[in-house]
Amino acid sequence: RVRRPPAPSSWVPDSLQHFDLARTTKSTPVPLPPVQPLQDANGRVLEERDSYAQDVPATPYHPSAWRGRLPGPGMMSKDAANTSGGRLLVF
Repeated sequence: RVRRPPAPSSWVPDSLQHFDLARTTKSTPVPLPPVQPLQDANGRVLEERDSYAQDVPATPYHPSAWRGRLPGPGMMSKDAANTSGGRLLVF
């Protein structure tokens, strides 16, 4: 019986040979600016997140703490002296 040579271990199609996932072409500013809920004149929700919500738990995306509204970037506590910073969320 004739045996084929072993296939290369990391075969990539010709169409993806030059595709580079590691290259970064632009960056995102960090931290993102704080946001507040906003609706237009017709009642359509333009922004549902609230960076200034006071009752946000330490793990807002965990099922036990989920309240149906996304927390916004740069979440602040009401007694924070530094209003230019936010709270770091670790996932």
